[in-house]
Amino acid sequence: MSNHISDRNESILKRLIFHKSLLNELNMFFEEIASNGKYLQDPQIKSLDNIFRATQRLEKSCLDNQIDPLLTKLFENIAKCICSPSFIEIFIHSTTQENDNVGQRFPLHACTDYIHSHSADQQHKQCLLDIRRSLDRPFSQWLTQQSSSFPLWNHRMAAILRQLCFILTLSIQLNRYINLNKETFDYYCHLIESFVNILYSIIQIENTIHNKLALSLMGTLTSNLYTMTLSIQLEKYIKNK
Repeated sequence: MSNHISDRNESILKRLIFHKSLLNELNMFFEEIASNGKYLQDPQIKSLDNIFRATQRLEKSCLDNQIDPLLTKLFENIAKCICSPSFIEIFIHSTTQENDNVGQRFPLHACTDYIHSHSADQQHKQCLLDIRRSLDRPFSQWLTQQSSSFPLWNHRMAAILRQLCFILTLSIQLNRYINLNKETFDYYCHLIESFVNILYSIIQIENTIHNKLALSLMGTLTSNLYTMTLSIQLEKYIKNK
């Protein structure tokens, strides 16, 4: 659906996708996932990916004052899914597998993609802070433990890492002038340590230019290190590395 949006059908699709009944159903769907992980084992969940992509494209063509409050609620409920214990469990479990399934791809990719598409919206600052509070500890701990084994990662792992790194630094972009508390600062410092260690190791790899995984990781880590310099506290820490 998202690949077929054009000027000719945009208004029709907006009426269809932004219909109150559909948005209410989507919000209830995400409330269920956030509270108990319901539907994640349903193979039909992949059909929502197309709706999400279409919603993202259609929302971008709306003025801020045209966004339905139900869409704001949708963002909040998707953020709650990412903050839920089931999301952390899915992430940890996924990192031990060769392949992920649709129930894992949906929260790890579809939900995080939706958050990314709204990353510059000031109205979502609190949701991004909530996501950070939920993910910074388990993710920084995991990365600290696993960073030395990055040469064994596959491209799926690199993609998941990219999603979570970007989603954890979004809050810095919108809250750059707010001081981080000690706990949050320490978690980011752990991330920086892991990023730097991986980058130093990549530099030692021969023919890095032909190593697609290494190049992908370099792109992810360097761009997120830059984002973290938007925090004065983290900028000082990085300069001392």
